[in-house]
Amino acid sequence: MHPPNAALRTQVAQVLVDISNLETRLKEKHAELGRLQHQLDAVIYPVLSLPPEIVSEIFVLCLPTERMSMDMDALNWNEAPLLLSHICGQWRHIALAMPALWRELDIELLCPSRRAHDLEMIETWLERARKHPLSLRIKAPTSEFVDTPFTQTFFGHASTIQSLDLDLMDNDLEMVTRRVEFPILRKLYLRASDEYGRDGFSDDAIEMFDEVPRLSEVLLYYIPAHLVVLPWQQLQKFTGDFYNVSQCLQALELMPNITECAFSIEVEEGESDFNVVSHPEMRCFTLFYSECVGMGGAAYNAKILKFLTFPKLESLELLDVEAYNEGDLHAFFDRGSPPLQRLLIRPHANEGFGNLTMGMKPLLESHLTYLEVWYPTPLLITRFFRRFGDEQTFTPGLQELAFTCRNRAHEASRNVVLDRAGGALTMRTSLAGVAQLRVFRVDAVGKAFSGYRDEELLPFRKLKEHGMEVYITHRGGPNLI
Repeated sequence: MHPPNAALRTQVAQVLVDISNLETRLKEKHAELGRLQHQLDAVIYPVLSLPPEIVSEIFVLCLPTERMSMDMDALNWNEAPLLLSHICGQWRHIALAMPALWRELDIELLCPSRRAHDLEMIETWLERARKHPLSLRIKAPTSEFVDTPFTQTFFGHASTIQSLDLDLMDNDLEMVTRRVEFPILRKLYLRASDEYGRDGFSDDAIEMFDEVPRLSEVLLYYIPAHLVVLPWQQLQKFTGDFYNVSQCLQALELMPNITECAFSIEVEEGESDFNVVSHPEMRCFTLFYSECVGMGGAAYNAKILKFLTFPKLESLELLDVEAYNEGDLHAFFDRGSPPLQRLLIRPHANEGFGNLTMGMKPLLESHLTYLEVWYPTPLLITRFFRRFGDEQTFTPGLQELAFTCRNRAHEASRNVVLDRAGGALTMRTSLAGVAQLRVFRVDAVGKAFSGYRDEELLPFRKLKEHGMEVYITHRGGPNLI
């Protein structure tokens, strides 16, 4: 049975009253919201109250020192500077007014479908940099760099490029024959990739970088130095990555004034004889290990020491290299009698390093102030510290000494190094006619080592109390002293 009309009218009236009450309540809430928003708008966030000059300095510190991803792509909205320009209007205004914030650009020209978008973004990025000196890193893993709109954009900003890193396919690099003026370019890295191997690189000279009056540092990966037209006589620093011995010697002959040089040298089958190259201005020389990604090999040969003479050498670093022996090292030091100040030896061999003869010339001269040895054998450690604490003529000028150990058979553990070093370092402090050691470091890599008893660390704590900097660490972690 339906309710009578009077009852329905009563219910409708009640609903209307409820709606009216709710509407009144809603208006009150809107009014309250307006008042709160007005108060909120009057609040100045502390970060927004900073002077633009301070915010600018903070923005520069936000720039990534390394890319978050390995694809070299700087067009990343989760990193500065793009991230900073999309926080708020005030920050965007500051970011866009800072040419220094857009001074570096890493870009990988990989996806054709993104090419138009990337080109637009790159042009915008470079416009924001205005005339600020630029550091560009460009990777084009496919043969699509030459004669593209991006190439024209790149050439158009050549006058503001201070540092340039080009990673191109061989045929692209060879086709970039246009001579361009780079008036402020100081650092040039050229990397060539070739899926067909070294034979795929032609003998055509790369002439694009002929006009570079301020160039001082060059890295060539896989590209022989004689194939690049450069003002070689003005270079101060050169790195040749994945070279053979012959190419290293050719490069050194091109650079009469070079003072700092590094090579990774591929392992060659058979032995070759070359004339000894004497370089009168070399101060720092490094041999290092290169993975040579995509080249089907590695570079860690040190046989080039047989063919070099550096009479003014101050620093020698042998990093993760092998294929050298004690005789080559001795002959290298005897030929030039360099005033070596710094010697670092980090072998790549599976077994520990033991070819540091205690009678080697640098160890007997006062020039040597820094010595660092990785993966020493127990015999090397025993012989070293036996002489270190007793003889005035052994490392007489040494001020900093470092060892890095692994927990491997036939190698000195950190415990062995500390056991031999404690007494020798203490005796050294009373030895007349020698420099006093300022820094002593022992680091362990690999598996964690067991702890030490207080009496084992006591000599080093006493040395530290008397002013020596002592660091006993695992993987460069907290100091145990």
